[in-house]
Amino acid sequence: MHVFFYTLLPVAALWGGVVLLPGNALANRITTVDLGIESGYRQDNLDWNMAGNLDGTSPNVLSELSWDDLKLLQVDARGRFTLGRPGAPVAFHARSNLGVGTIIDGSNQDSDYGGDNRTLEFSRSNNDTSDGGALDISIGLGPRFAFGGGALTLTPLFGYSYHGQYLRLSGGNQTVSNQDIATAVFGVDADGEPLVNVPPTGPFSGLDSSYDAHWWGPWLGLDLTLAPTAALTLTGSGEYHLADYLGEADWNLRTDLAHPVSFDHQADASGVVFALGTEWAFHRRWALTGRFGYQKWQTDRGLHRVFLADGTVGVTRLNAVNWESAALMVGARCRF
Repeated sequence: MHVFFYTLLPVAALWGGVVLLPGNALANRITTVDLGIESGYRQDNLDWNMAGNLDGTSPNVLSELSWDDLKLLQVDARGRFTLGRPGAPVAFHARSNLGVGTIIDGSNQDSDYGGDNRTLEFSRSNNDTSDGGALDISIGLGPRFAFGGGALTLTPLFGYSYHGQYLRLSGGNQTVSNQDIATAVFGVDADGEPLVNVPPTGPFSGLDSSYDAHWWGPWLGLDLTLAPTAALTLTGSGEYHLADYLGEADWNLRTDLAHPVSFDHQADASGVVFALGTEWAFHRRWALTGRFGYQKWQTDRGLHRVFLADGTVGVTRLNAVNWESAALMVGARCRF
């Protein structure tokens, strides 16, 4: 489901209406256009866990996966547009952002439990996550209120965003293996064979699985700028998001599961996004920029749907998905 495509449309329409069609009525009312590019370092953590059934029991955490210390190289293209009379205390403001990240390092842990509260762990693998990426798209609109001749501005915003993490697993290494626990908890089939087979400890080859996380929905926020001098501007922003969540996995070594979607996750979600930044204008058009951004998201309880190779579907409870991200960016912007 390429939900990010539908989020990109209003961003493209806004940029196209402003930049590509400078003679239109919208462009004629714009007092400032800021276009910028930033690059930097980003670090993410994402985890999810599921229960043994829809009631959240048997056990309450059956399987848990976590991606820790994901290191990304990030590039953001940013745009800001202000409509209104120059020097007016109230104007209309719009901003958009398109960010792309590439994962260069990270780790993954996949654990399975036979008892409640993460007890009776019978399987654990610790794997590499040195591939994949991230995509962030956001647009926000709202009135901008200026004070002190424009030295201070406040802008309440309404917006829409998409955020995606595209995670890959490789370099598999089984670190916990207890077949006795798995057999005692899950039993055997009619031929006396365990219903759940646990791989032996040690490295294993061929791991090339994926998990794609999609978060999209509306948000409310507030932007703040403070210009203590003509050359220096301090910026801050905060956003609260409501989102739909979809996670899609392809577990390539599981021949009993369907491909390319072996299971998916569906849930409602929410998140907070904060940023602090600075701009130093060394020219009437050009400025150097720096920004620190932080976001934290989580889902409510949802559904974990397993798609088997024979076409049947199993459903259990998704307990939660948690995502945390921090980025430090530097760049430049040009004012038109």
